[in-house]
Amino acid sequence: MEELFLKKLLSKKSQSSVEFIILITFMLVIFTIVSVFVQKRIVDAQDAKTRNTVDQLKNVIFAEVEIAESMPINYSRDFYLPLYLDGSDYTIDIDQGIELMINYRNTEYIYFFPIDFVDSSSLHTGWNNISKVKPAPVQIFYHFNN
Repeated sequence: MEELFLKKLLSKKSQSSVEFIILITFMLVIFTIVSVFVQKRIVDAQDAKTRNTVDQLKNVIFAEVEIAESMPINYSRDFYLPLYLDGSDYTIDIDQGIELMINYRNTEYIYFFPIDFVDSSSLHTGWNNISKVKPAPVQIFYHFNN
């Protein structure tokens, strides 16, 4: 009879151990899933913040373009682009006078200007100049830093 009692006691202990291991495994799986979900949300929030920062820089440049469009011929204006965005370096360039390219945190953002600029136009951090000239009677030219 003692043997039977010991067997039942041992089987209950081993059953409890198995249940405990299953419970711990289940909790670790749940914890891992929650951690992955939270991490994805954090990365998405950081990406949105980065995109918003770049969009603000683009809006400054496009506002200068809109002002130049509305002004008379021989308009010229200096404007400042920050040296850093949120403490990080960035590069800015104009491709073929139609695309604004901003490289920030290893990502390239491309925007199209509403008007065409002279191909030799360029932008950089710091002070820049935008101008509107009409050298020929037919066409108006827009320049950055010329």
